[in-house]
Amino acid sequence: MPDSIADLEAAVDDVSDVARWTKGNANTSSSLRAEKWDFKKRSLENGWTIAGVAHYGDIVALRDMIALGLPVIPLAGPGDDWRREHNSALVNAAARRDPAMVEVLLDAGAWKDKDALGDALIVGALSGNPLLVREIMRYRSALTPDREVGGKTALMTAANSGVPGAVLQLLDWGASAKHANGDGVTALMLAAQKPYRDDEGDTPGADRRRTIQMLIKAGANVDARDKNGDTALTLNSDSVTVARALISANANVNVQNKDGETALMCSENSDVTALLLNAGADPFLKNKAGKTALEVMILDRRNGRASAVKVLAWWIKTHTP
Repeated sequence: MPDSIADLEAAVDDVSDVARWTKGNANTSSSLRAEKWDFKKRSLENGWTIAGVAHYGDIVALRDMIALGLPVIPLAGPGDDWRREHNSALVNAAARRDPAMVEVLLDAGAWKDKDALGDALIVGALSGNPLLVREIMRYRSALTPDREVGGKTALMTAANSGVPGAVLQLLDWGASAKHANGDGVTALMLAAQKPYRDDEGDTPGADRRRTIQMLIKAGANVDARDKNGDTALTLNSDSVTVARALISANANVNVQNKDGETALMCSENSDVTALLLNAGADPFLKNKAGKTALEVMILDRRNGRASAVKVLAWWIKTHTP
C-alpha cells in the first residue's frame, strides 16, 4: 500500500478515534456508555474486556474499566482452560512490559489468581525489567520460586534477558540457579544464548557477563548438560563476552555433546574461535561423523564462519609440528 494511502487511513482513524473501539483509550468507557453497553453482562459472557484493554489499550482505559466494576480475573468456567489462559489481563500487561499497568491490576486484586500471577512473573522476567519483576514480586508469598511454565522458570526467562537486576531479585527471593527442567536446561544455559526476542536485539540493560557470574556464584554448574549433552559453552556460538565469562569460570572447553560436537565446532565467530583455542580447545577432536572442527566449519560456512575457518586454519598451521 502506498505510504500516502496508509497515512490517509491513519489520519482518518485518528479523527474518528478508532482506537477507543479497537484498543481502548481515555474515550472508551464514555463511548460505550453512550452506546448503552452493558459492561458487567458482556464481561460475564466472555471475560475478555479488561484483558483486551491490557493487551491493546492504555492505562487510562484500564482504570476506567476497573472503576466500572469489571472483573480483573478471567471468569472462565470449569474446564475452560483456553479461555482462562487467553483472558488474563495481568499476563497481557506483563507481556507488554508495562509495570504501571501491572501495578493497577495487582492493586485491583489480580494477584488473587495465583496461576496468572505466576505466569505474569515468568513472562515479565523475560523483559528483564527490574521494576516489572519487583512489582509482581510484591505478592511473592503467593508464588513458588521454581514454578515452570512451558519448561521455564522466572529465573530462566530473566537469565535469558541477560539483565542482572531482574536475575538478582529472583536469586535473593530463593529461585534456584541449579534448577534444570525436564530437558536438562538451566538458567545458565539460557543466559548464554540470544534472547527469545532477538528480533529486537539484546535486552536493554543486559550484561551477560554479570548475569553469568551471578548464576555461577549462586551455584549454577558451568558444565551442566541438557538432554542433547550441550553445556552453556557449546550453546553459545557467537558471543565473546559469554565465552570469556564461562571460560573464566573454568568451563570445559573440550566437552562433547551427544553428536560429539565441541564449542569450537559450534563457533560461528572468529573471536570466539580464537578465545577457545587460546583456552585449550582441541581442534583435532572428532564428532560422531568423524569430522574435526575445521571440517565442520568448512562444510557449514553460514553466519560468517569463513572468518572462523581462517583463524582455525592459521592456528593449526602454526601450532602443528
